[in-house]
Amino acid sequence: STVRDYPTVVCWDDRYGEGGHTTMVVIGLIATIIPLGFFGGACYVVYKLPKMLVSGDTGFLNAFRFLFFRFRTGAHWFIIVFLLRNLIISLVPAIGNQVIQILLLECIMIPLLVLTVYTMPWGVFMANVLDASNTIFLCILLIVFALFTDDVD
Repeated sequence: STVRDYPTVVCWDDRYGEGGHTTMVVIGLIATIIPLGFFGGACYVVYKLPKMLVSGDTGFLNAFRFLFFRFRTGAHWFIIVFLLRNLIISLVPAIGNQVIQILLLECIMIPLLVLTVYTMPWGVFMANVLDASNTIFLCILLIVFALFTDDVD
């Protein structure tokens, strides 16, 4: 089997070319550490936030306010949902089948739309409306795109 965008690169076989596939895998794994490390750090900060609020650690709060200032009080955990949604959506194109991509995006976006409308996590009401409207528009757009996909076997 080959990599779809580079048909001359044979998976796990470095006899042909310049070691293309192994190099791609190593660079991909190294590049994956950055967003996963940020996500893990954000999870840790969300976990520590209630304790730091009680202790009054202003240094901690100032260092990580970029994660929380958008959200209303009590919805600080939504940054994890927001980051996880974006991380999962960025992985969808790795799936080769267009129909499954569209279905998976719908399965991601609709529950998150419900969660956003239910919790209203953004600090400003209009931000909640805009987020819900954008998600609805994206879901409708995905349905329209689904009408024009050709399932290739």
